[in-house]
Amino acid sequence: MDLLHTCAEESSVHGLPHLVAKERHWLERVIWAVIVVISIYCSYAVCLSTWTRYQENPTVLTLETDYRHWTYRPPAVTICPAFINDDGIREVIKKYWNVGEESDLYPFYKQFVTAVANTTYANMNAFLPFVGNMSFAKVNMLEIARTVRNLDTMPSKNFVPVITETGMCFTSSNYSRFQNIGTPPNESTRTWPSSCFSYDLCKSNVILSAYGVVKIHLFVHTEDEVMVATDIIKNEMNQTELVEVTVLVDQIVASSGLKNLSPTRRKCLYDHESKLY
Repeated sequence: MDLLHTCAEESSVHGLPHLVAKERHWLERVIWAVIVVISIYCSYAVCLSTWTRYQENPTVLTLETDYRHWTYRPPAVTICPAFINDDGIREVIKKYWNVGEESDLYPFYKQFVTAVANTTYANMNAFLPFVGNMSFAKVNMLEIARTVRNLDTMPSKNFVPVITETGMCFTSSNYSRFQNIGTPPNESTRTWPSSCFSYDLCKSNVILSAYGVVKIHLFVHTEDEVMVATDIIKNEMNQTELVEVTVLVDQIVASSGLKNLSPTRRKCLYDHESKLY
């Protein structure tokens, strides 16, 4: 006890000497004891919050001056053309319902086929007139959409047909396999554009096989993303028109050491990691 009394008396921690000082009133000792306990708790809370912030929000700043040698991947594109092939409509109606244009039922079936081809997350109510009609029970809507939208002709060698929340589209995303609407693409035969150097003018050509006026919804994103139905670039093109879109690339690259951090710290998951990690 004498040793503890001496340590507290000689301690530089403010408040401890007052607890063991002679001729102190007991109430004064209690007040100083409360102050010391509160101070210890506050110090612990500050240290814990700092440690938690370090674990969950690591920040590393680096500066590279060789910007002329920086390379970046050109952005990927998802294209959703609002083109409907009238010949495809006639072919589908003839195949599934054996109905020609001279029939009174043709407009009804054409309305259904058009609704299938133009399906998006925002217009599902277009199918309300066909609820309960058993003539549509065994139709392959995916085949109908591909035939009517003419999705068998790719706009470029690195594009594949996909299904998205905005309907049937083409994309050059690396993750097209998650949206694929048919046979998975053969990645070995897909042609990928080369990386671009800083201040280079990188160009990508997209050719759509359609005739007349074509409305196009264009979504620009990175190769490692799928499209999101926001920030749409809309164009209406004639057969011989070219549309030039200039995109400013702001690329964030993670170092190889990122994999060594826990998902909680880096706030993201790799392909092989589960959300329950």
